Amino acid sequence: MIAMTMHQGTKLAFEDRGVAEPAFVFVHGWTCDRSPFAPQAEHFAQRRRVVSVDLRGHGESDKPAGSYPIAAYADDVAHSIPRT
Repeated sequence: MIAMTMHQGTKLAFEDRGVAEPAFVFVHGWTCDRSPFAPQAEHFAQRRRVVSVDLRGHGESDKPAGSYPIAAYADDVAHSIPRT
């Protein structure tokens, strides 16, 4: 199920499934989104928690104007992993 969170005024889309820590976190590359990870996320969620994110400017996340520095991506990923 797709979830949304707001971080510094930017809506971020992610999926959080499965249980058991530590979680697997799938982060896509440039110009992609979380969808290529769907088969892996489904497989690993049977035994682990899996979080797949859409980075800002990608997929179902907001596409704010301006630059997208790596530090912002890292901060977004950290914010997109709900605490259990």
